[in-house]
Amino acid sequence: MAAQFVIYSVMGISVFGATSLDPEANEIFTTTIGLVTYALVIVGSIAYFVIMESSAKQGTLGKMAVGIILLIGYMMVAFTERKQGLHDMICSTLVVKGRPGEGSVDPTVFD
Repeated sequence: MAAQFVIYSVMGISVFGATSLDPEANEIFTTTIGLVTYALVIVGSIAYFVIMESSAKQGTLGKMAVGIILLIGYMMVAFTERKQGLHDMICSTLVVKGRPGEGSVDPTVFD
């Protein structure tokens, strides 16, 4: 977001759709410079995520700051007793195998 703000500012475009450099700010979004700026931001955003996620760190700066590694929540399934991922544990959910309409759920599975 910080990089996007800098790019928009350099190009004279505010992130809020108005600019102090151009009183006709609403039309900046249909001009060539507006379209080029948006294309630059979109390509830059995609490149950022591709490069950061495929690097040796396998995470964006934000993920590295809070210690989240790529797909670690899914890898946890292999090591937990109930085969739950991190997202399952956070939401207190559990996948129960069975066929639709079968009412034979073991109530202790949610203990």
